[in-house]
Amino acid sequence: MPLPAPVRRAMGTRPAAAVVDLLERIAPARRDGLGVLTLHRVGPVAPDATPGTLSATPEALADLLDALRRRHAFVDVDAVVRRLDGGAALPPRALLVTIDDAYLDTAEHAWPILRARAIPAVLFVPTGYPDRPERTFWWDRVHRAIAASSATELTLPDGAVLPLVDAASRATAYRAFRDAVKAVPHAELLAAADRTVRALGPEPARSGVLGWETLRTLAADGLALAPHSRTHPLLTRIEPAALAEEIAGSRDDLVRETGVERAVFAYPSGATSRAVRDATAAAGLRVAFTTRRGTNDLRHADPLLLRRVNVAVGTPGPLVRAQVVR
Repeated sequence: MPLPAPVRRAMGTRPAAAVVDLLERIAPARRDGLGVLTLHRVGPVAPDATPGTLSATPEALADLLDALRRRHAFVDVDAVVRRLDGGAALPPRALLVTIDDAYLDTAEHAWPILRARAIPAVLFVPTGYPDRPERTFWWDRVHRAIAASSATELTLPDGAVLPLVDAASRATAYRAFRDAVKAVPHAELLAAADRTVRALGPEPARSGVLGWETLRTLAADGLALAPHSRTHPLLTRIEPAALAEEIAGSRDDLVRETGVERAVFAYPSGATSRAVRDATAAAGLRVAFTTRRGTNDLRHADPLLLRRVNVAVGTPGPLVRAQVVR
């Protein structure tokens, strides 16, 4: 759940920044505490960007990382796996950077900013998308279709009709569609997205995730790769029999295409349950990340239910920093 707007605004003030500076100086630096940042897209703010996908502009990400590395020790995901397997303790105030979904701008913006600062990161790849230009995340397809269509109204899956007369009404319509399908089974969601895009007219040009050749190049350059399912469903909204294909299948895809085998996973959109967790363990994955907000005490945390702190465009840097202090 996003933090309330008043909290975000308050944390963008100078007094709040000063308080966070003090907190970072005086908070006990405990070993085996792990903060984890979640990024998605990094790039310039664009009016046609799908809401909720942009984590930061390149300038904001650089500023945040520079502030964090004054007080935190960035670690790579393999060090986290080794620790959870009984290896050496992590340094005090350990911090891991994760990037979900492997959007194209990872190679253009996020990784160059991280690499220039010698900050490691792990990229979670939905392995059914690379080199498949006909595939696009459903939320991007629907948003682009609503934004580009000449239609004057949108019929939601429940039959409600909303106007499409200006930018504000189109934004409202997209949010309403997203809310209408968030609790339905994944197959029904995809069918609703297909019907909606077809009804709105010719589908706009698609954009996808990084291709396999670029992913191999990034891996050779030091960016860790790990599976993020094949088709990015909410794993709690698919048939139990499909869990192995999505989880173990994405691991196998990554090994086949890149030679990378890493026992690490991120649940798409953070959706997990006992059955999903058990399927992740059955696939031989030893560390997995949710989207539950918070930090982790690795002495007691369930390694298949690690918490993260999401970075969203417009979120003040001091607010992100305050959430990972432990």
